[in-house]
Amino acid sequence: MSSYHYDESALTQKARLTDWTWEGSSVLELTGNVTELFPQIPIFSRHPFRVGSEENRFKDEIRREPLKITDEPIPVATVSKIYSLIQHRDVLASVFRALKMIRIDISGVDSSLLLSEYGERMQWSCSIPGMDFDPGDGCPIVLQINCLNSVDTSTVLEITFSWHRLICSNGMMFGLKENRLRRRHIQSLDPSDIADYLRGQLNELPQEKSLYSEWFTTRVEPESLTEWVDGRLAKEWGRRVRKRHWSSRITTIWTRGRCRRFSDRRADISVRMS
Repeated sequence: MSSYHYDESALTQKARLTDWTWEGSSVLELTGNVTELFPQIPIFSRHPFRVGSEENRFKDEIRREPLKITDEPIPVATVSKIYSLIQHRDVLASVFRALKMIRIDISGVDSSLLLSEYGERMQWSCSIPGMDFDPGDGCPIVLQINCLNSVDTSTVLEITFSWHRLICSNGMMFGLKENRLRRRHIQSLDPSDIADYLRGQLNELPQEKSLYSEWFTTRVEPESLTEWVDGRLAKEWGRRVRKRHWSSRITTIWTRGRCRRFSDRRADISVRMS
């Protein structure tokens, strides 16, 4: 499996080691509600970066603490002395409280948690209840909240809303006005600040819904879409992922309304999270 363990007593929770990678690391996916997932999230600690009596005066070491009594701490990164360690658990707890402040309860909603092999990088996604809508074709678009965090300086803390539409096994996501709450690891989380951000984003929903409904009624000629897929799209995406795979997926979605299953399901997860 993975060097990361999960609690097998959580019978309603599903976990699997995916075939994706995240900056070269294997990825563990867990699904369940927040209460079920929270105990499975690793805790990290910081220690002087030293060998014997010699200590680096600029760096500290980040270690993943054991989740089981039989486990040992594992070093996962070195960070600056001024780096503020933000725990993955604190991110989820603050977002959960912030949603409560604006009267959104996700306690019973299934969510997805992705963890890198040692747990140093995390992405959590959860649908927002009562916020989905049908743009006019009978296929609802669901609003999700997403949290991205790391304890190894590979990414800043990021909280976003995105729309999710199940047109393939992985779904399609696109941002809400491309707005993101980003925090460098030099301060603590404040649920009130997060609640203000979330409230402001939710105020944009009526305008967003009108935009997507307008898109649904806009006619696109097949020739122009083919030119876009084979030209600009293939050129831009081909720099980072396999060109034929992604261009073919777009063409299939366009012609069939749904993506057929590919054996090569996803490229490096860092592409998705960048």
